[in-house]
Amino acid sequence: MKLASFDIFDTTLVRKCGSPDNIFYLLSKRIYPQNQSLQNSFFQWRKEAEQKAMIRLKDNYLKLEDIYTEFDSVSFPKWNVEQLIAMETQLELTELVAVSEIKQLIAQKRNEGYTICFISDMYLPEHVLKSKLLEEGCADIDDKVFVSCEYQATKSEGTLYEIVRKDFNSITLWEHYGDNLYSDYKKAVKRGIKATLVHSDYTPIEQFILSSSTFFPFYSDLSVLIGLQRATRLSLQKKSDNIDNATDFIASLYYPYVDFLFRNAKDLGITKLHFLSRDGYILYKIAEVVQMGYPEIKLNYLFVSRYSLFLPSIYSLSREEIYENKGITSFYHYKVKVKDILDGLHVTLEELGDAFTNRITFKQILTPEQEDLFFEVLQSTEIKKMILKKAQQERKILIDYFTQEGLFDLEKQALVDIGWVGTSRLMINRMLTNEGGQLVEGFYLGCAPESLAPRYGIFHSFYGSNLYKSDIVTLLEQYYSASLYASTKGYYYEEGGIKPKFKDLKYTQSQEIVEDNISTLQQFAQLIRAYDYIDFSQAMSVWGSLYLRAFSEMPCKIKFSTFDKLGIYEDGSNYYRVLTKINVWQFLSYIYKGKIRRVYFPRQSIYYTYGIKIFKPEYCWRERRRSFMKKYMLPLKLKMYYYLRKK
Repeated sequence: MKLASFDIFDTTLVRKCGSPDNIFYLLSKRIYPQNQSLQNSFFQWRKEAEQKAMIRLKDNYLKLEDIYTEFDSVSFPKWNVEQLIAMETQLELTELVAVSEIKQLIAQKRNEGYTICFISDMYLPEHVLKSKLLEEGCADIDDKVFVSCEYQATKSEGTLYEIVRKDFNSITLWEHYGDNLYSDYKKAVKRGIKATLVHSDYTPIEQFILSSSTFFPFYSDLSVLIGLQRATRLSLQKKSDNIDNATDFIASLYYPYVDFLFRNAKDLGITKLHFLSRDGYILYKIAEVVQMGYPEIKLNYLFVSRYSLFLPSIYSLSREEIYENKGITSFYHYKVKVKDILDGLHVTLEELGDAFTNRITFKQILTPEQEDLFFEVLQSTEIKKMILKKAQQERKILIDYFTQEGLFDLEKQALVDIGWVGTSRLMINRMLTNEGGQLVEGFYLGCAPESLAPRYGIFHSFYGSNLYKSDIVTLLEQYYSASLYASTKGYYYEEGGIKPKFKDLKYTQSQEIVEDNISTLQQFAQLIRAYDYIDFSQAMSVWGSLYLRAFSEMPCKIKFSTFDKLGIYEDGSNYYRVLTKINVWQFLSYIYKGKIRRVYFPRQSIYYTYGIKIFKPEYCWRERRRSFMKKYMLPLKLKMYYYLRKK
């Protein structure tokens, strides 16, 4: 007979909440939902109860009843032992989820003719564990389960293996799979068993976040959330670096934001959320799961872009309108290209003709005088008439699209986006209010310091402006919000409704990354739904930023391959890698220039290639030379100049 035995906890099944102590934390939340002091007291009592029982009974074969023998009924008079044992047992069962890889291995071994059994050092009885193994599809009804508390023997001592061997007295080949180096591997090998160590650990970055968050007052909440990240990875059928990274980075930032917008939408009486393409796509896919808990709130994916909104939202072609649409207060200050403005107005130099090109001979607006001249020419009678006619034509189909999507309905609605300035909110609301609709509110993950005022529509920002840093914004837009959709450039009528037209994609993101992101985030959202009795808001307010900080400061390795496949597209033409393996010449280039051509995060790329934490760009050789010249040589030159002048 061939036997394949499997450890249960952290091998075949994994606790969604992570650490075993978190079971006691969740139990305390359930039995005292409104009393923080009793929650804390029960949590501490239950953590210590097992150790005290082991000392008292002088063995490792405890049952749950043994642990609760000295229950402090005076401190917790609301509950009796039988109730608590039943609740803890039920909580353990609901917290367990199958590890997909091991579930597939069990099925494989069964097909190869192996007899399957399960072995565990645990205080829960065999029938409880077997019921969960059956429910998760890991065990068949005839499979045996050996539990230390019922056989008075443990794997850690090796005695439980001997009991299994006697039960199956004709074993010719025995394979054992487990996650514990000592009890599942060393002790098994010592007894002639072919043992395989199973790795179900936290990722290095999860371990770092856990260890560095120990002194947070909401550490237990963070521990549960990070346990959910691990359970998400292990419960998915597919295994990849993309899934590991999506679970760690994207889930920690985007799930809290989606949770925030649903909670606030419910409080504000908002009954419809419009997720703006393209950055809102992954948020929309998360929201499809979260919305199950908010059936009164409808979801819609709205195909818009700054390009598709810019011209239709122009009513007068005034300087103020164009400033507002661009989210700036002057053109010359930002050295805006003439072509960029004309592209926004959907006109070409050929259409404008000599009346424009004879006077506007510059390509960039660099002075106030050039800006005044530009607007003077733009608002000349013929040019203004042509542009406003185009705006009216494009506005008609866009308003019809808004009507189709329900933006003119009387219910209270809101837009959902990543951020930052709010020009899309402004342009949409300008059209809605001018065409007989009402202002809609906005939700942002983060906003820019110069974000547009609430008079263009009230907005609610999860992070405020502290996320608005160029590298973070780029990372969020190009990785966290990766989508296969191209930017919307317009709309067309088709039988059955109005459809969006898309720009040509010069570069496309990895379809594999986008699909892995979606499956991961939706699985995470499914797992966390069971925790509706816990308010994670404090922990979730910092959770995502801890991972962003870890990415930036490089305290440990991350799964590199996802970011090596990921591109950043500047102005739709220049292509950059987020991270990539660095060769020696690129390394030397960084030392000299403080940057590497077409690599957006050079320091991180060097670290993940060579394991070296190198200085920041401002300390490269070229910048130090400039600093030295400015600080010492320039004053010396001035002194010599004045000295020679006096002579």
